[in-house]
Amino acid sequence: MKKTTISESISLLRSVISAILAQPFSSSATAGAELRRVCGDLSANAENYIRASAFGSPLAACFDAAYMAGMDPAAFARVRTVAEDMRPTSQMAVVIVTLSVRLALAGECRALADVTMTSRVDVESAVARMRIAFEQALDFAMDNHESETFKSLSALYAAVVRDLTERGRKLPQMVSYSFPRSLPAIVLAQRLYSDSARADELKLENVVPNPIFMPASGRALSR
Repeated sequence: MKKTTISESISLLRSVISAILAQPFSSSATAGAELRRVCGDLSANAENYIRASAFGSPLAACFDAAYMAGMDPAAFARVRTVAEDMRPTSQMAVVIVTLSVRLALAGECRALADVTMTSRVDVESAVARMRIAFEQALDFAMDNHESETFKSLSALYAAVVRDLTERGRKLPQMVSYSFPRSLPAIVLAQRLYSDSARADELKLENVVPNPIFMPASGRALSR
């Protein structure tokens, strides 16, 4: 293996590890320590793993530990973006980047299953994000004639969409509202539901930074 290939592969592998460790975690100290341990091992022994073409399992262990440490879907997406933005030149580096993208995508799906969806907007946004992410991964697999990987990614995507769709069905239906001018959320909730205590629902559904200034037209729960 060429020295330049090894050097590039080490650099990219350590960049992925750094991206993982840069994310916030919410789990126990024990889980965080395990994450640092497996990432530290892979980083310190990157050259040996690469020379032996044995980096796959320890890299997967890093992503698994990140999930156990509480990494959320957005954090996995950020790591995936870091890998997607890399421009590997050697075949070994391409393998590392491709594997990192796929492991991050799988982690994102895994973490998404644990997220409590509170509105249909959340569900729709999640479906849209995953569609874009999977399109890129599926296109790469197809272009490189990885038929089995393509099937596996397609099955995972279908499972994610089914899960999100089912959870979305259990949430209240959305309706549109429209008033001549902007109103505070508490006033809007009183007019729509005769219950000013539901102001926070309107704020969440319409993703507004300040509930004093709700959009004149927006979305509300049907009940």
